[in-house]
Amino acid sequence: MKYIVKLELKNPVIKSDYRRIIISFFKKSISSYMDGYFYEELYQSGAKKKSFVWSIAFNKPIFKGEKMELEGNEVNMTLKFEEQQTALIYYSSLLMMKNKAFPIGDNNEMSLKSIKMISEKDIAEDYAVFKVLSPICLKCHSRENNKDRYLTVEDGDFAVELERKLKEAYLAIKITDSIKREGVLEAY
Repeated sequence: MKYIVKLELKNPVIKSDYRRIIISFFKKSISSYMDGYFYEELYQSGAKKKSFVWSIAFNKPIFKGEKMELEGNEVNMTLKFEEQQTALIYYSSLLMMKNKAFPIGDNNEMSLKSIKMISEKDIAEDYAVFKVLSPICLKCHSRENNKDRYLTVEDGDFAVELERKLKEAYLAIKITDSIKREGVLEAY
């Protein structure tokens, strides 16, 4: 499932490390929804892989050190979920945040203005071409030292890590599809 989320900033400035802000926003919405019933499973069960991805589109950002200045106050976020149940939990929790000010530091706030589901086409061919709307950043978690490392296209091992992650995701989808066909998993 895919959603387009429209966010609005009080001031057209946000920290360059905006990912922490978005994750805090998710955590706040999940912890507020149904008295935090899903919070522990989603955010306190260790560093497990989440079944969704998200990307942010800023309006003409200008990077100035630790901050970005934007041309406007609107920020668009795309959320893509692998599992329908997780999608519905996030959708419902985010709806509860609609029009509520979420402090993001530096006397600034962010609020959710709308969330809309987007229909997606099934891929029926042997291959597909995708347009990436923002730079890809890969998170690599080391179990040895419990640290995260982020890779961009400038890193020498980016292509190898991207291929590994894509194959891992593809294999997980194939296994899940196979189990569903055999009737082991129930559909939601």
